[in-house]
Amino acid sequence: MALPWETPYSTKLIPGQPRIGWPGPWGVNQPSPGCPLAPGLRGMFDYFGAQMVSIQSVTDGLSNTILVGETLPYQVADNNFWNFNGSVAGTTIPIGWNSNTVNPATSPCYNNWHDYPVGCRFSYDSTGFKSQHPGGANFLFGDGSVRFLKSSLNLMTYCALGSRAGGEVISSDAY
Repeated sequence: MALPWETPYSTKLIPGQPRIGWPGPWGVNQPSPGCPLAPGLRGMFDYFGAQMVSIQSVTDGLSNTILVGETLPYQVADNNFWNFNGSVAGTTIPIGWNSNTVNPATSPCYNNWHDYPVGCRFSYDSTGFKSQHPGGANFLFGDGSVRFLKSSLNLMTYCALGSRAGGEVISSDAY
């Protein structure tokens, strides 16, 4: 599923044109409906814990790669460890995105096991990083530093920080 602000899978990018979002289920290296060629894991973790990465695979630099960040479990219905899909979030969802705008007890959110709407806590957009802090969230980077990233951060910069080997050049004053 793609979110409204993500680049559709079928879009032919011109050289240098950035892509927001990647097809495939959470970067897991397996095909999904409508996406026979999954891109492989871009960040440090995947949704099902099926892939492992090493520090050596972080070619973008540990100080430019997000390791973990804050989330709000009450806004994420699928935030569980017992199903081994972990507590993950993606950088294609803006920091602080409110995924509780659709009442989870009403249609089309309740008992709709397919195609949850944006704003339903069961949907894909609920898995973004967020916090109770006004204006952003705290993140742990690969070098061990903790930084507060503002929710106004440019989405392209945010996505670049979420990849470990995308080759993006990020200026230190960009975030």
